[in-house]
Amino acid sequence: MVQQLLIQQSNKSLASTHPNLTAIFVGGTSGIGLYTLTSLAKYCPSPKIYIIGRSQAAADNILSFLHDINANGKYLFLRADVSLITEVDRICQTIMEKEEHVNILFLSQGVMTMGEVSKEDLHVPASLILHSRMRLILNLLPLLRTAPTLRRVVTVFAGTKAGPVFAPTDIEMRELKNPMKARGQAVCALTMLLEEAKRRAPEVGFVHSYPGFVKTGIGRGGGIVRSAVMAVVGGVLGPFLFVGSEECGERHLFLATTGRFAGVHDRGLEVREDGEVAMGTDGVFGSGVYCTNEVCESGGDYTVKMLKKARELDSGEWPWNLVRKDYVRITGKECL
Repeated sequence: MVQQLLIQQSNKSLASTHPNLTAIFVGGTSGIGLYTLTSLAKYCPSPKIYIIGRSQAAADNILSFLHDINANGKYLFLRADVSLITEVDRICQTIMEKEEHVNILFLSQGVMTMGEVSKEDLHVPASLILHSRMRLILNLLPLLRTAPTLRRVVTVFAGTKAGPVFAPTDIEMRELKNPMKARGQAVCALTMLLEEAKRRAPEVGFVHSYPGFVKTGIGRGGGIVRSAVMAVVGGVLGPFLFVGSEECGERHLFLATTGRFAGVHDRGLEVREDGEVAMGTDGVFGSGVYCTNEVCESGGDYTVKMLKKARELDSGEWPWNLVRKDYVRITGKECL
């Protein structure tokens, strides 16, 4: 467990080491994305933060709140439905026209609505977890790679909960009805997409986080019954299980900025805490892609074992080959 005091010390050092970070938060109008960007505004003297989400009303409140926390920051909201690849491309194009570099790309979008299919014929949960996240990463890699310091992608899902790949051809998990089997497979798929991105940009650090139990808005759209069950479970067990919003935000800011999770060719990034470098998803320390748990520790032997088995699928091309086919079907190309 990485102690909270160490995390706070690391975050406080941003004032001197990285005072002018540019960050993009997708799914930043609620939950973990919001908690983390709030921490960034608190600790970074002059941040520039893009917030991408669907609710203008929620964004207006957040922008006012951020200005109260740190009036020296720049905060911009881009409204988009990122379950659609064409919408992802639109907002990426907007950012690419405005920015020369990006330091942090933080991805936490997701819903629990099973069975919903987008107008691009993608299963919405899979699109948000896999397709839109990878498309955002690929489109914005040029800006991440040109950052003068600190190049990081954090994607929040279930990083240390990898499981067997039960249905490799069902990448969208339309038929994989067991939620635990679907989660384990999705963890492998998302992590391996990060490994594909790392091959293209080894100077960028990629983190797949499992945040633990955190109060978020992910239950929206899950139906009356599911929402009611989650409300009851949260009310009864929440005080014993939930990670507080402030602690969650600080821990994820740590994941996004500490040198422990730097890219392979970014070892010059100062490790500001105790000199440790995290173990990557291949079992090698400092290898550029990391799965972390709710206390910022790297996934252990089981995670490495599950991912090793998954890499053997389709001559090592799974799941990228399937996601790439969807990109080409929808837009005619694999990225902007």
